Amino acid sequence: MNIHIRSCNVRDKEEVKRYNNKGPIPKADKVRRISNAVTSQPIPPTSSLTSPASQRSSESPPRQRQNPREPLPVTSYPVSERTRSKSRSRSTSISTSIPSSRQPSREPSIEIVESSTTTSQLTGTQPPSLQPIIEEQDLSFTSPTSSPTSSPASEHRPPTLQPFFDVQSVTTSPSTASPALVYHDFDEIDAWVTTEAAISLHSNMLSTEDTPPFNQHAPAYNPDGISIPELDSFNDSTNVTSETAAEPVPATQPVNLDQHNTNASDPWEKRFADCQDSTEFETLYDQFTIFLQTNSKSSSQPTSQNKNAPASTSQNPQQQMPSTEHQQQQRQPNHHHRQQESRSNQQKKHQNQSKEQKKRNDTKAAKKIQALYRLNKKKAFTQITTAGPSQHCQVDAEIVSEHFKNIYAPSDRQPTPPPIEVPPLDPIEGETDPLSKAFTIAEVQERIKNSKNTAPGPDLINYNMLKKKDPTGITLTSIFNTVLRLKHIPEDWNRSSTILIHKKGDPDQLSNWRPIALSNCISKLFASVLAHRLTSWAMSNNRLSKSQKGFLPFEGCLEHNFELQSIIQHAKRTKTTALIAWLDLENAFGSAPHSTIFQSLELAGLHSNSIDLIKLLYANCTTTIRCSTGPTDPIAIKSGVKQGCPLSPIVFNFAIDAVIRAIEHLNLGINLHGKQHSVKGYADDLATIARSAPALEQQMKVASTVSTWSGFKFNAKKCATLHIDGKKHQALRSKFRIQNQAMEVLNEDQSYEHLGVPTGYKLHPSATETIKAMTNQVNKIDASLLAPWQKFDAINTFVVSQLSFHLKGGMVPKKPLNDLDKLIKRLGKKWLSLPQQASPEILYLPYQRGGMNLLPTSLLADVSQVAHAYRLLTSNDHSTRKLAKDSMKEVVEKRLRRSATLKEICQYYNGEYENFPNDSNDYQSTWTRLRAATRRLSHKINIEWKEDSENNVVLVINKVVANRKIVEIQLKDAVRNHFLETLIKKPDQGKVYEVVSKSNYSNHFMHDGNFTRFAEWRFVHRARLGVVPLNGCRRYGNDNNKQCRRCGGPNETLPHVLNHCQPHMPTIRKRHDAIQNRLIKATKLQPNQKLLNDICVPGVVSNLRPDITILDNVNKTATIIDIACPFENRQTAIDAARNEKLSKYQHIKEQLQQKGYKVFLDAFVIGSLGSYDQNNWKCLVELGINRNYAHLMKKLMVSDTIKWSRNIYIEHVTGQRQY
Repeated sequence: MNIHIRSCNVRDKEEVKRYNNKGPIPKADKVRRISNAVTSQPIPPTSSLTSPASQRSSESPPRQRQNPREPLPVTSYPVSERTRSKSRSRSTSISTSIPSSRQPSREPSIEIVESSTTTSQLTGTQPPSLQPIIEEQDLSFTSPTSSPTSSPASEHRPPTLQPFFDVQSVTTSPSTASPALVYHDFDEIDAWVTTEAAISLHSNMLSTEDTPPFNQHAPAYNPDGISIPELDSFNDSTNVTSETAAEPVPATQPVNLDQHNTNASDPWEKRFADCQDSTEFETLYDQFTIFLQTNSKSSSQPTSQNKNAPASTSQNPQQQMPSTEHQQQQRQPNHHHRQQESRSNQQKKHQNQSKEQKKRNDTKAAKKIQALYRLNKKKAFTQITTAGPSQHCQVDAEIVSEHFKNIYAPSDRQPTPPPIEVPPLDPIEGETDPLSKAFTIAEVQERIKNSKNTAPGPDLINYNMLKKKDPTGITLTSIFNTVLRLKHIPEDWNRSSTILIHKKGDPDQLSNWRPIALSNCISKLFASVLAHRLTSWAMSNNRLSKSQKGFLPFEGCLEHNFELQSIIQHAKRTKTTALIAWLDLENAFGSAPHSTIFQSLELAGLHSNSIDLIKLLYANCTTTIRCSTGPTDPIAIKSGVKQGCPLSPIVFNFAIDAVIRAIEHLNLGINLHGKQHSVKGYADDLATIARSAPALEQQMKVASTVSTWSGFKFNAKKCATLHIDGKKHQALRSKFRIQNQAMEVLNEDQSYEHLGVPTGYKLHPSATETIKAMTNQVNKIDASLLAPWQKFDAINTFVVSQLSFHLKGGMVPKKPLNDLDKLIKRLGKKWLSLPQQASPEILYLPYQRGGMNLLPTSLLADVSQVAHAYRLLTSNDHSTRKLAKDSMKEVVEKRLRRSATLKEICQYYNGEYENFPNDSNDYQSTWTRLRAATRRLSHKINIEWKEDSENNVVLVINKVVANRKIVEIQLKDAVRNHFLETLIKKPDQGKVYEVVSKSNYSNHFMHDGNFTRFAEWRFVHRARLGVVPLNGCRRYGNDNNKQCRRCGGPNETLPHVLNHCQPHMPTIRKRHDAIQNRLIKATKLQPNQKLLNDICVPGVVSNLRPDITILDNVNKTATIIDIACPFENRQTAIDAARNEKLSKYQHIKEQLQQKGYKVFLDAFVIGSLGSYDQNNWKCLVELGINRNYAHLMKKLMVSDTIKWSRNIYIEHVTGQRQY
């Protein structure tokens, strides 16, 4: 038996001798090595014997070939006669494959090849070597399928030898010829295999006949950093038969899931429906959990390995640089020269080596953070922007455990009748048992659909696994109905893991950490269905106070803040008295007694069957707290609701409802526009309103009594009061107490942060600290190693979104917003490789129109103000809607000093000055800011307030009445269209965007950089705006020479370079051929059709050669398509190119028609800067190209065009060939 080893980096002959001189390898070691490689399981070898390759430092990658296209050397190694004799005595046929989803671009493959002709031989194919030539050193390339995380098996191997084997064919037969093991494209040699290992591998594979095969069509990783799905065909094992293909099994076999169930062949939903008792249900549920865990792990293993495959195994030769030590070995001078080398040269060499080492480190770090951002954006953003001490709680685990034992300790409260201050609820006329009805597939499926893939619970099952394994929700519905029938929930549902999230303040104080319980996802889905039912029942039967808007279908935070601000402004405007008290419950969610929860549900009229179902979720609950040293012992939860459970918010609303209704029942609030306002509740955040000091004192007394009965305790240090005296224009220092503790008193200059907005006697700027934090985050994103498009996405997703709430509910000054806009604009042009003089509109266009989807925050402030006002006027809460209309009218009447009509109201908020005297004495409010915002926006978009047929004030955008749900989106789209129109009107920088903005395919790479190298990203934006440094593009300077530096043409412009410069015609032809080849490969020929590529049409008198001609001499049909790549000098240039092609081949069409052919003639047009003409659809239909593939092909064609245009430009400027 001879072992043939093919490697692109095989060592010299001396190194080969070291391999040949090795002693025999123990049998067990041989089997373990190949089993470890194929199954990707971290099984350590039994022998301490290692190959020389594995003894080398993992930091020293192998020497690379000078010419990547040179043939791979082949070296043979002898095998002992003992092994050869054993191979003759067995006859085994094995055929399997590991798909391309696990293969890096330099994929190794293993095969045992018989010399005899009776043995099948399958060799792995490799993608062609792609070696991009870039204009400057890139840190890394992007690929959606790459990830820096290593697979488990790679822990026992050097980085250059990754265990991604493609066992394409392993065949032995009783032949005299000896089998051979072939390694393809390995940098290191560190494994051996014998016939026994192959037989062992075969026996393992036979045990996985029912295992689903790997995804044979997963995208391959490309060494150029471009994800090109066509390369999958190079990595797929196309010669492997489907009958013999199987998936390697893990080292540990899964538990037999059906060993306790005789009906294992039945579907899961039927097996759960047949459960007769809780013991059988627990056993079956455990089996189902194991099924989800094992199947999800095995099915996702190829994908995860592909994503986590180290990029170092498939890097571009320009990127995969050898280590410093290896470079020294390659360039080591002889002893005589080394002695004569000067010290300065040594220092220079050391500096160069340091720079190269730093560059390698930056490359690895860039690949890591970019891959992390593709997999988990939030985690990557946090890693980039968060610096300093650990964000985990560093308090001692024993102290943490004792703290939460005290919090979750059972309350000594006993259910007693509510105080007389709590008014009873009206009897329910409808249903009282909403939770005991059988669950339907539709409602469970809706909950699954709306769930986000958050962190899994103790069973490690997340929502994505459930969506994949039970997308219709049939099995989960059966489980939930079994719970209803047996009145028993699995024990796992009562166990959770709690993480601590720092709120603010001293991190050593556990009260400043918010506990979030991570429960099992199946139990959370069950709780989510119950919460949806309970909320719907409470809303339809008025079981909760109208003043409670926490976790209900209202914009509670914004509406409550608006109402409080309106009360304060009304008191100052009418010179009346108003008192507000903000109340804070101490550990509200964690201290709510269970007896209070269940008694409040009973008082609300909920049936005992529904209450018993909720009690199941609170019985015998335990949790472990994650600390810096590990999890604590399980802690029993005897009080409080679990933060993170979907049922907790609505259940807590019932528990606190008695306090709110008791305060409302006093009727001591303020009457504002015919509606009394006494208390505003958002879950545990309460704000009471009183007309006088005695009234507020009475409210505090009632709140203390009812809260004590409910088992709640107020934190007086975080409670505050504000006493407004409108006549004296000041805030009085009146003192009040809650539960016999003094509360803080606010003066005129102080504020209380209520629901995220500072509220007080005066208007206080909002988001001051937020804008500072955003500025810091933008700078850190700029300094990070994210790809440019990822930086824009991070700004859009995580930074700008922080302002949304403040812009609606608070008062944000314009100056800090303008400063933030200037910073983002400057860095945005930098990330696009644009000069600072370039038009900024490209930053504000949507991705589909060729922009980066940003908007100036100063404009976002106006958009948010208008959208917020319109939502208030159309609120789901009748009282909020009425207050908005009345206060809107009050501001206008204050200006007019008389009653106002709806027409005058609309005119005022549209910014008209006529008939409106200037009155600067009014207080700033939501409505005064609305007038200013509308006036500023009206200069950019068509927006106005109008009176509708129902005597309501409505917002009209571009002559269409705004939709309440999407009004903010409509306003943003209108603003972005304004920027697009502004850019198109520019004579130079707008002509290309007139064309590329018409098709989404022209800008497919703007969001995630698909199929795009960094070099092309740096080129395309400058080129589309026409700001490339060419002689004909100069706008200033004394040098008037605009002559072409290559052909001597009179005007060196970008259209001349990309389309007309004669020295670049070979490269221009390659750009044309790239489009042509994709069309030809995708064409689906019908019977009797013949495709002619770039040749004269037979039987026609013409020397013209259309790019694609399809003739059907039987059915007398002909298709003639010619490709054009004109420069995007506005849409007229694209249309002219198409018409020119049509007229060029018109005589051929006429001659074929005279012969009886039905002729289709058209042009396929793609602009030289990637603009895809929508009129190409006729050609795609005529060529029979699959619609689904056509979407991908269009994107690839655009990327190909940009790539070759960039090559042309760089060749023109540098004189260096780029391919």
